Amino acid sequence: MHVTAGARWIVAPTTTGIASFKVADAGATLSLEPGWTADDLAAPSTPIVVNGVVFALSAGGATAPATLKAYEGTTGQVLWDSQATMHAAAAPGSFWSALSQIYVGTTDGTLYAFGFADERH
Repeated sequence: MHVTAGARWIVAPTTTGIASFKVADAGATLSLEPGWTADDLAAPSTPIVVNGVVFALSAGGATAPATLKAYEGTTGQVLWDSQATMHAAAAPGSFWSALSQIYVGTTDGTLYAFGFADERH
């Protein structure tokens, strides 16, 4: 997300994906302007934003494994897709970020770690 001075975004899960909203400030009134959406996620978890990249987890289910996608924060352009990397659904509460990694735990007991470029050098 290439954030301009004062620009703020909110990203939230929907029933079939994620939606973004830009927080607009018109004088003393705040409002939300619709941004981009991604409607291709089954059972989406709350997205994680790291360095302007939105990481969205499709948790999967009984017959579908979890998938992880990375989106450019202001445009919604897909930057990366885990596709068939994970072989089971995501375990509840098992999606987090730390130490330049995105972690996803699955119901078969596997912990996946996905790396991303960290701007701190």
